[in-house]
Amino acid sequence: MFSVTNDRGFVPQSEQFEDREMIGTDIKAYKIIHNGEFAYNPARINVGSIAKYNGVEDCMISSLYVCFDVDRKRINSEWFFHLLKTSKMNFYYNLNGEGGVRIYLFYPNFARIKSSYPTKAEQQKIADLFNLLTKRIETLIRVIEDLQTLKKAINDYLQAHFEPEFYLSFADLGTEFSGLSGKNAQDFGSGDPYITYVGVYAKNFVTENDCGLVTVLPTENQNKVNNGDVLFTLSSETPDEVCYGSVYVGKALNVYLNSFCFGVHITNSNVYSPYLAYFINSTIFRKAVFPLAQGSTRFNLQKSDFLKKRFSFPSLERQIEIFSTLNTLENKLQIESELLDQYKQQKQYLLQQMFI
Repeated sequence: MFSVTNDRGFVPQSEQFEDREMIGTDIKAYKIIHNGEFAYNPARINVGSIAKYNGVEDCMISSLYVCFDVDRKRINSEWFFHLLKTSKMNFYYNLNGEGGVRIYLFYPNFARIKSSYPTKAEQQKIADLFNLLTKRIETLIRVIEDLQTLKKAINDYLQAHFEPEFYLSFADLGTEFSGLSGKNAQDFGSGDPYITYVGVYAKNFVTENDCGLVTVLPTENQNKVNNGDVLFTLSSETPDEVCYGSVYVGKALNVYLNSFCFGVHITNSNVYSPYLAYFINSTIFRKAVFPLAQGSTRFNLQKSDFLKKRFSFPSLERQIEIFSTLNTLENKLQIESELLDQYKQQKQYLLQQMFI
């Protein structure tokens, strides 16, 4: 069994211990937390919500949290921190919690949770392994963020520096079509794939793997998405998020589109459809469509005005070159993202195997 010292009433300003400045003058609402101590909010206890303070200097903390320490003669605090992240501990959090709508895990109940623990030396080895995995995951996250920043910068540069060959509107590029209509909650969850709002908003390219499911009867007249179609969001809570887009590059035939989106079947041979995935996510395009968002509490794209708006495009050969350059970075991002997922899965698997 592991043991914890008595609750000292210490509480962090936040789970990340970022804010060390006092708010107001009520010093009774603040105590001090020291290096290596733990803290949690009794009203928001779950896996990942117990934080460990690793700062060198003592930190100002508020009275909303419970703070505690472990018996460091027997327990390695780094090992203990990883133990707190396991689903086994989450089970105990729920088992020992009190309340109805909101569950509270008060310190006396938390302190009664028991678990076996290995020798101090083995604890250190386990902690070292998980610390290495954590650092690797953090490094990959930074690499992905840097690649995303680089891709955006290169895309913006390439879209701003080409010799215009065509001036075309999206009405010139093909035929506009709307998303699903006449659907209710019971229609979703099974049936044919449909591209979600998030899929259109968050990705440059979408496939059938990014879809939800919707039931569409043979008698319904619903628009289908074709390979190479450009898809756009139609509304959002903020004007700067209206008209985000992606290109469908999947192989499935019976694919539909979310009702808060619309698409364009590309038929104009002067435009390379995959290139459009980067063009419509460039800063130049975003600035051009921002004035077309109208509304107060929710903003909607003035679709008719957007479809008539003309944009400059490079030659077809240059479009393909820009696509190839950016797609190399896209593929690199995909590889790094898959590697990150594998490391996260490996860490989670090892956590469960080591703390059975």
